[in-house]
This record gives sequence, structure tokens and C-alpha cells, in this order.
Amino acid sequence: FAETGSFSRASQSDADALVQRSVKSSSAHDAAWRAVAFAAAISALTAATLGYDVGIMAAAIDYISDTMNLNDVQTQLVVGSLNFISAFGTLIAGQSSDRLGRKTTVWICCGLYILGTACMALAPNYYILLVGRVVTGLGVGVSFVVVPVYISEITPSEARGMLTTCFDVSINMGIVLGYIIGFLVVDLGTSMTKEIKWRLMIAIGGTLPIIVVLSLSYLPESPRWLMSKGRSKEATIVMEKFLGDPILAQEAITSIKEMMKEDGGYISDDDDDDNNGDNNLVGRHNEYDRNNEESKNDEEINVENSIQAQRETVQALPNVPNSRALPLTWREILRLDPLPKSEQYLNSVVFLVVCVGFWQQSTGSEAILYYSSVFLERAGLKSTKERLLGYVLIGFCKLIPEAASMFLVDSMGRRPLLLISSYGLTASMFLIAVVFMFPSNSASIFIVVLLSIFMIFFSIGVGPITWLLASEMLPLRARAKGMTLGSFTNRLISGTVALSALSTCDALGYSGFFALYGTMGILGSIWYVIYIPETKGKTLEEITAMFKETYSPKMRRSDNYTATTNPVTIIEGGGEQQTIHSP
Repeated sequence: FAETGSFSRASQSDADALVQRSVKSSSAHDAAWRAVAFAAAISALTAATLGYDVGIMAAAIDYISDTMNLNDVQTQLVVGSLNFISAFGTLIAGQSSDRLGRKTTVWICCGLYILGTACMALAPNYYILLVGRVVTGLGVGVSFVVVPVYISEITPSEARGMLTTCFDVSINMGIVLGYIIGFLVVDLGTSMTKEIKWRLMIAIGGTLPIIVVLSLSYLPESPRWLMSKGRSKEATIVMEKFLGDPILAQEAITSIKEMMKEDGGYISDDDDDDNNGDNNLVGRHNEYDRNNEESKNDEEINVENSIQAQRETVQALPNVPNSRALPLTWREILRLDPLPKSEQYLNSVVFLVVCVGFWQQSTGSEAILYYSSVFLERAGLKSTKERLLGYVLIGFCKLIPEAASMFLVDSMGRRPLLLISSYGLTASMFLIAVVFMFPSNSASIFIVVLLSIFMIFFSIGVGPITWLLASEMLPLRARAKGMTLGSFTNRLISGTVALSALSTCDALGYSGFFALYGTMGILGSIWYVIYIPETKGKTLEEITAMFKETYSPKMRRSDNYTATTNPVTIIEGGGEQQTIHSP
């Protein structure tokens, strides 16, 4: 956690290590970790509602089509409309996240989920069902913007990769839950009519956002959003809760302030009482010392002087006026109004995030999730129960690698996992195309295996790391609206894929369908190689400094960066320079 410090590391590295060891040995550190993990888990649970919809629709859509006599176009509209509409839900999140805060926007997301689920479960006809899909889709769009941003802003850099991927893991937990619930309802509800079965399947999904709503009162607001509104005292309190120590919290707040000041476009709050900040800090730290005196051992007592030196260093830090960040306007984001030369890197980073969102959905993963029933039936699985078991297998092949990526992303890094994932899913798509091109009696087995392999590769990199990178790369001033554009693009492509999947299969054949998305996988892999740098182990402010320094007409990248809130130094691996072209 000491990584968020803004004062000189060169002369204080030993003291930093001692302070960090002292804090980690205290109960306050454990409490801070629990607070961060709880906030990340509860907010990420909103994504499970989308996952549940994906999983349950695979089982329910046949019953819905039968009871409402839907044709192929209407069926595609029911399935794909949620993802397509979710693109427009991201526009709601961009405004509310900046104006009302991250926590309030999570509440809006849950409200839309609950209302939409009730509308679908009670729908008397096809058109009311579509209304429910639209409302739920708006909630999905909101969650795709606000949840990754919220988690990234409350999480320390060394754990940010693991906790931010909770969002995508939560989606996959929802998918598996949907598959399992669908299987149980079909298998055990033999006395139910088809209509009761699909209404029950959908209604169960409403329990997830209700759990989040009941837990929201225990979640604090994002400290970085509070800082952007000039509420540094509240932000400091939240930072202390999440870092477990007032000194580390003050370091983090000071680092954020300095980065905000460098970025320009800020005004100071005249009523802020920063002059009392140091006295308050000392008072809080003295209370912290008293509360933890009993837990100190001899080694900790021996470093008392070092800790005191850190206190004095913090008190000596210059007073940075409390600032309110002015987010970029939509005209600046869309390049209709030019930014000052020193801030034009913001446009390049936003464009990177838009492209990351685009390439994730261009893999065709949504078509596989929603229409796996069609693909498995085409491959030879005629029994509904057999197909549902196939869904469950595919679902677990999506969930388990996601969970593994949580623990790998902070050690292996974002870029290696992303490239391995992209290469593997691309190869899987072409192999599926080959199986459909040359049908055989064992084709169904090959399709189930290859769809599972596709999900394994997708879920270990492209799936979770997309949202991690998007939330990390965007500077504070562009974070909400940049995530809005990235999520809008992502959901728009997702909806287009889901809405057009069956029509594309009719036009190109099943082999041509998978070959098309295999080709998109090749293009996406090339883009990742050229444009995506490594962000592992850096604070959000250090990542902003890295992009600010490196984005120019051409962007240089290497496997190793030394990035701080001061000017960035690039260390070229092996003495060779590597170049990434600016978008």
C-alpha cells in the first residue's frame, strides 16, 4: 500500500519498507483489506445479473418462443435487444457517475435490474417482454461503466488486477448460475407448464440486485470521486478505511492532488480547511497508535523513530489546495473542441479504451453464450437435457479460468494473459469452423469440447482484462466518460453480434460464421500486440503519468516502465527500443 506515496522514494525506501511491515502486522491492515474486498465483491455482484440473464436465456428462450409463438426474427430480438440497449445504458452511467457519484450510480443500476426483471417475469405478451428487456439492458449498460471504475478507484495497485477482475468473474458466476437454475427447473419441474418454467427462471434473477441494494449502505463512496468534487476530508477518511493507516492515506491523497493539479482544468474550494489537515492527521495517527499499542512487538518498537520520521515528512508536505476536478466535456471527448497540447494525450487514451471494448466483443463470444443451444443442436445434440448439460460444462469452462486470472493478472501481468487468450480463442474459432465444414457422427463431442476450449481462452484474458485495462488506463478527468464510450462500443457490438447471429449463420453457414469471427480474432491479436502496454504494479496516478509522457505522435513501449507521478523514465528491455503507434 505504501506504493501510493508521493514523496521521494530514493531517500526513504528503507523507512517505507519498515512502515509497510508495521502496518501489515496490525489488525488495522486486515480490516482495511476486508473493507476493500467487501466493497469490490458487492459492487461486482451487479454484473452477475447480466451473467444470469445470459445463462437463463439459453434455457428459457425455447419455452418463450413456444408459448408466445415467436419467429426467428422475434427470437433474435428478445435475446439480442438487452445487449444492444445496454449500449445506451452506458450513456446514463457517464452522466450520473460524474454528477451523483459511483455509489449512487450502482443504486440506479440495481433499480433498473429489479424493475426490468419484474416486467419480464410478469409480461402478458411479447411487447411487454421487450419492454422488460429494454429496462434491464439499461441497467446492464450502467453496471459496465460504473462498477470497474469504482473497484479500480478503491483498490491499491498491488491488488487492483485481482479485485477489478471480480466484475467479469461475477458475470461468469451469473452465467453458470443461470445454466444450473435452467437445468434444475427443466429437470425437476416436470409438472410445470412451459410458461411457468420460463417465468420462474427469469424471476429468480431478481434476487441478485436486491442483495446489492441491501448491502449498499455499507459501501463508501469512491475517494477519487470525492477528491474530484473537492471533498478531500471525506476522501481521506475513506482512504484511511481502505489503507488502514492515516499516513498512507495522506500520501495517497497528496499524490492524487498533485496529479489533478498537473492535469489542469481545476478550481480550488475556498472553504476547504486543508490548513488543519496536518494537525488532524497527527491526532488521528496518535489515536491509531494508542488503539494498536498492545499489538506491537519489539521489532515494531525499534522502528518507532523511523515511523516518527515519516510523520514529520508528511507534515512537511506542501499544502496543495483542495481541488475539484472538471471532467472533460463530451465535445472534448469527441474531439469537437480541441484540448490544450499538454492534454491531448487524453483523447488517445479514450480511443484506446474504445478499441479495447470493440475487440473484446468482435470475438463472437456473445453469440456462443446465447446461441450455444442452436450450435449444439446443429452438431447433433437433440435432447434438451443433453444440451443443458453442455451449457453447464461450457459455463464452468468460462468461470474457472476467470477465477484463475484473478490470481495471475498481478503476477504475470495484463499483456501476456491478453495475448495468450487472443491467440487461443482465435485458433478455437477456426477449428470449430473446420468441424462444421466436415460433419461426422462425433461432431457433437468435438463442438462441445471446442466451445469449452474457446471459453477457457476467452476467460483467462480477453474477457476480464478488457475491463481492468479500461478502468486503469483512463485518467480521472476522462474516466467516467471514457468508460462510457468504451462500454457503449462494447455493448453495441455485443448486441449486434447477438441480434445477427442466426441470420449470419443462415447467410454464411455455420462454418462460415465461425471462420468470420476467427478472422476478427486475428485482427484483434495484431491490435493487442501493437497498442497494449503493461500496467501491472502501478497506481492509477502513475499510469496516467506514463500515458501522458509516452503518448505523442508515436508511443514507445517496453516490458519495463519506471513510472511515478514525476516525469516517466522508460527502460528498454535488452537495450532494444520497441514502438507502439499512437491511435
